[in-house]
Amino acid sequence: HPTGHYKYDLEEAKLACAEKNATLASYHQLYEAWQDGLDVCACAWLLDGTARYPTQTAR
Repeated sequence: HPTGHYKYDLEEAKLACAEKNATLASYHQLYEAWQDGLDVCACAWLLDGTARYPTQTAR
């Protein structure tokens, strides 16, 4: 189980989404949101099992 700031491993993230009748975002969905200005300094699981930091500016 992850420690620190993050609560979920990949499978737990999928289950958390399913409990809310949602799914993890695809890379394309995240990329479009990033192009629209999404700037979040937090790692996010994606549908393909990768994790990304959708930031606009260096921290």
